[in-house]
Amino acid sequence: MSQADIADAAGITRLTQGKYETGKHSPDANYLGAVLALGMDVTYLLTGVRSLTPAEGISDDEAMLLEYYRASPPEGKVSLRAAGAALAQSLKQSA
Repeated sequence: MSQADIADAAGITRLTQGKYETGKHSPDANYLGAVLALGMDVTYLLTGVRSLTPAEGISDDEAMLLEYYRASPPEGKVSLRAAGAALAQSLKQSA
């Protein structure tokens, strides 16, 4: 979705949209409600931290692990994948 598309859907000008994106102005509640209706992550827009909405069928524990994974640096992700694979393999062999 382009900057102009978002601005149009939110009822603002493209210039105002640009100012929101660069931090020169802060959006109001009407704007936030409009972009939420577009499926945008309002928490990310306000804080820079993505909100994690669990996918259907994912438990709270699984969502927490995914959040930890996403917050990890690349080398941490490698370690998490290796640890997960090793644990799954050891459980499979003991079953």
